[in-house]
Order: sequence, then C-alpha cells, then structure tokens
Amino acid sequence: PGTQLTERLPSVPAWDELSSEEQALAVRVQAAYAAFLEHTDAQIGRLMDRLATAGLAQDTLVVLLSDNGAATGGRTGTAHLAEVWEGTPRTIDEELADLDEVGGPATYPHYADGWGMAGNTPFRRHKTWVDGGGVRVPLIVRWPAQIPDPGGIRPQFCHVVDIVPTILDAAGATEPETLGGIAQVPMAG
Repeated sequence: PGTQLTERLPSVPAWDELSSEEQALAVRVQAAYAAFLEHTDAQIGRLMDRLATAGLAQDTLVVLLSDNGAATGGRTGTAHLAEVWEGTPRTIDEELADLDEVGGPATYPHYADGWGMAGNTPFRRHKTWVDGGGVRVPLIVRWPAQIPDPGGIRPQFCHVVDIVPTILDAAGATEPETLGGIAQVPMAG
C-alpha cells in the first residue's frame, strides 16, 4: 500500500505505441522468460523435495538470488541479443522470422525495456543502469534450523560479497589461503 510506481522512461514506449508486430515479439520473448522462470521454480522445488526426503531440509542453508536487475532487449525485445551487441540490430521482419525459435537453443532472447521496468517495479530503470532497478535484487535465504522466523523480511541492504564470508562463518570454516596451490586474495565482505 502506498507504493509509488516510477514513471515510464521516455525511451520506453507505451504498449499501445508498439505495432502489432512489435507487440507479438515483445510478448514472445517475455513468454520465453516466464517459461524459464517456471522451469527454474520446478527445479528448485525438486531440490527442496529431495532435501526433505533425505531429512536434510532443516539443516541445509539455501541461498537464492538473481544477478543485477531485469535484463532488457531494447524497444521490443529481441531473439538475438548478441547481434544487437555486435552493432547489427535486427529489423522487425528478421525478428518475426525467428519468433517460433525464441526460447530454443538457436536464439539468445531478451525481453523489451518495458518488461525490464515492470520486472523491477517499484525501482527505476533496469539492468545496465546503476540505479535501484539495476542493482537491487531479491535475496532469499532459507535455513530453518538457524533462522528463527521463516518468511521474515529484512529491510537492510546486503552486498553479494557478504554471502560467502557469511556462509563460511556460519559453517565455522575459514577462507582458504590457497586454491590449487595459488595464493588467494582475501575476500571482501
């Protein structure tokens, strides 16, 4: 309640400003992303079920986070982000020709900037921006035997460099001084 959504960036067109072809592309690449998340969720569920079956669920520390902010693929999204990076943006006709392949091994799809903003709501912007939506991500930590309030929400910030040192500390372990005989730089965090 009371959350103020950020204004749409001027570079992000409103949905009704896209042509029907651009909307079809935007929907398809977002659907591929949604399917990826559904598959990921199922695999996490399988892991958690296996831990429960093995009697390890209460004593296993599970850490789940994403990388920096929602990714984006420009105005409409793209089936082949690498080509955009290489400076050869594709036409809508080229994108539509590959629509049925989006989500398969022959494509490298990224959804539209508008989907990136929606995915980062209520934060501004998205991946590639050093802004709330580019650098703030969810972090889920589950360890029922050690975390007393399951489902609790913590408002403070955590930095990714804090995760491994925290796990080592919780396990009573120390940071290795060498790895494969190579001296390691001390960890931050």
